[in-house]
This record gives sequence, C-alpha cells and structure tokens, in this order.
Amino acid sequence: MTVTEIASKLVGSTPHDELLIRTLNSFSGLLLFAIGFLLFMVACVKDKEFQIFFAKGCVLLHVAMAIWRVYFERKLEILNHDWLRQVVGDIVLALS
Repeated sequence: MTVTEIASKLVGSTPHDELLIRTLNSFSGLLLFAIGFLLFMVACVKDKEFQIFFAKGCVLLHVAMAIWRVYFERKLEILNHDWLRQVVGDIVLALS
C-alpha cells in the first residue's frame, strides 16, 4: 500500500466518510478541551461533594465517547478495526 492510498483512506472514500471523520475530529477536540477546562477548575476546589460530582461527570464523558465510537467510528472502514478496543478502553476509564 502506497502513501497516497493510505492518505486517501484517512480522508475518507466517500463524502459521508469525510463528514464523519471531520465530525469525529471536532468532537474529540471539544471533548479534550472540556476535560482540560474542568480539570483546571476542579484543581482549585477543595469541596468533597463537588469532587464526587466531577467524578460522575468524567464517567459520563467516557461513556459518551464510548457511545460515539459504537455508533459512528465503526461505520468508517479505515477505523473499523480499531473501534472495539477503544470502546473497551473508554469503559475501563469510566469504571476507574
């Protein structure tokens, strides 16, 4: 497989795949920003109840990412072989 073929697969073979890949990248970036912002805010708080609330929010974010992977990433042929491993990782992180 040449570099050009790999690059074309990463971009997407159909316009629908391209849209899903762009949406996935946007969602991932938004998720990382939200997590970073929340971690910064929580670092300044010493309240135990808020810490529990924050932990529940982190679980919700990991579950949302796992659901995203199940419904969207498995539909993309280039990411099809990787989604199950990542879903299991998201669930393990949510449980931790």
